[in-house]
Amino acid sequence: MNPGLDAAHGERAMTAGVAGATRGRLLSLAPSVPLLIFTRTAQHGGRAACLAKCIVRAGERLSVNRPPQS
Repeated sequence: MNPGLDAAHGERAMTAGVAGATRGRLLSLAPSVPLLIFTRTAQHGGRAACLAKCIVRAGERLSVNRPPQS
């Protein structure tokens, strides 16, 4: 990982929305298709930077596996 990237102080967000015109075109989806959007940011030089964005179509199966926290 980039030494200037501080993922520990980033944010995680989950939002419900629709594909929209631009995202729909890029993903070959109708603009009105409902989506669940997961976004993770990190700090880089004191500024927020997008680290990851995951999109799940409504009706799709979603499974999250996370190791137990100690």
